Parts: sequence; structure tokens; C-alpha cells
Amino acid sequence: MPRTGRTRAGRRRAGANAQGHAQRGAPVRTLADLASAVERLSPCRLAAEWDRTGVLIGDSGDPVSRVLLTIDLTEAVLDEARDRDGAGRGTGARTGPRARAVRGTAVVAYHPPIFEPLANLAADEPRGRIVLRAARELAGVISPHTALDAVAGGVNDWLAEGIGAGVLSPIEPASAAPSGEAFLVCTKTPRIALDAVRDAMSLAGAGRIGAYSRCSFEIQGEGTFQGDASTNPAVGFARRFVRAPEVKLEMVSSAAVLPAALAALRTAHPYEEPAIEVLPLAPRPSIREGQGRVLELLRPTTAPEIASRLARHLRLPRGSIELVEA
Repeated sequence: MPRTGRTRAGRRRAGANAQGHAQRGAPVRTLADLASAVERLSPCRLAAEWDRTGVLIGDSGDPVSRVLLTIDLTEAVLDEARDRDGAGRGTGARTGPRARAVRGTAVVAYHPPIFEPLANLAADEPRGRIVLRAARELAGVISPHTALDAVAGGVNDWLAEGIGAGVLSPIEPASAAPSGEAFLVCTKTPRIALDAVRDAMSLAGAGRIGAYSRCSFEIQGEGTFQGDASTNPAVGFARRFVRAPEVKLEMVSSAAVLPAALAALRTAHPYEEPAIEVLPLAPRPSIREGQGRVLELLRPTTAPEIASRLARHLRLPRGSIELVEA
């Protein structure tokens, strides 16, 4: 989204009291609560690698009673945040050492106020002055930036809506593996022990896909093995070649529960040395989320008409969007 340089026109108030429900989630009482709400709307994992998103200024435990939304964090925005914070208490804005104790306004700024490395934080330099004031006067500053662009239903999709109907896809699809599906655990077991192994792994946390639990896949086959004199095989005899009907069991697992799932598998499995495979799963590209958008229009149109549609969509004066020849 381009920097407009506007403050009041490019800013909307989220409400006098931020203790509402963000996306029908938990009430927002602290900066951490607000950060969680923004994360649900625009996950930081979708942001460009070079971007700075999430909480940029603030203490996660600080209370939040009011939220301002803005494109850019400017001194005018900071003035309004200060004035609203003071007016909300009827005491006027406070400054100095006690300002931290009374402030309750947080700002969600689309563009991150801290982007390139800061050489200094001097009050006589505009960017340093803004960061210093934000740290002193606000409950915190959060930026969604390119994460809000990339998310389904975010800025990119909203801009595309203004152009026309068509098939929409990301230019650079985001890739992600659901946390519960980081690994695929495979083992082979006699059918008589299949349910016991699956149940044990499920209780340990494996086999969870979204809202479903005990998810698995089975393949009937035949296993072969031959133990030495020290073995006591559950099927066949030591020092003899054995062919045994077995079922291959596959279950997904998160990284967090993988050790417990493997321990449960070994405990429930009847074999002394069960065959176990742990395969990392590659992230899957998204068809709805990612950087940029490609829009295949259902009805072809001209570039000037696209510019006109975007201007209307953005509520800009006619001719305010210029066409640049490639």
C-alpha cells in the first residue's frame, strides 16, 4: 500500500474501548492480547522476509484500553493518541516518568515505524523522535504490513476486487505446513496389534489433522525378517527367515509430540525392533495466500478502465492513478 502522507484521512479509530472481540476472539486487555488478535487477522508467517511485522514497540504485559489504526505512525497520530488517552480519563495528557503508568492507547500502523536499522534515537531527528515518543506515550505499536497484503481477504484481494471479477491467485504463493503435520510416522505391525498402536500414538498427540484426531492410513502387506540367536521374535523363531502378514500404519505428527508418539509406538508394538520411519513433510503452497496477485478477468478490459475502476474503489479523484508504460 503506498504511503499517502495523510493522518486523519488515512486513519480509523478501532473504538473507544478495545475490550471488544477481535474476530470473535478473547477480549483485548493487554498488548499481548492485541498482538494475538492482529496475528489471527494477518499471520506474521505470511510477511515478506525483509519485512518488520508484529510488536515493534511495547511491553506485552502493558494494559490496552484503546486502539488507533493508521497507515503511517506520524507525530499527528501520536498527538491524537495522547489527547484521546488524556481525554478518556478527564485529566489531560500526562508526560514525564509517570506517563507509562497511565497510558492505555496502542497503535496498529500498517507501515512499520522501525524498518531500516536505526543509527541513533535522537529526538532532533524525525524518525528517532517518533520512536522515542511512541515508547514513552503508547502502550505499544504493532505493524502487519506485508502480512496484511498476503493474507486471504487482505489488502491484495481488496484491491483486486476493485478491478473486476475473475480468477485470483498469488504471484508468490505462501508455503506452510500445519503445525500438527510436520512429520509422517510410519510403522509395520501385525493386524492384531494395529488398533493398540494407533490408539497409543493418538493419545500421545499424533494423527491430528485440523479438528480431526486418530487420523491414519493403512496398507496391507508382507514383512520379512530373520533374528539372530539373541532374539525372541513375536512371530516365528530366532535364526529363521520369517514372512509375516503386516499392516503399514501412517500417522502425521507435530514436532512437539514426535518424541512421545515414537515412545508410545514402541511401547504398544509387539515387536522387539519395530520398523519405524519418520519423514519430514514439505510445506504446501497456498492457492489463496501469498505476495501479490494475478487476476484473470472474466471480461477483458482496457488499462485506462482498470485505472478508473481502482480510483473509484479507492475513492480517489478521477485521473489520480497514472498509467506507466512498461
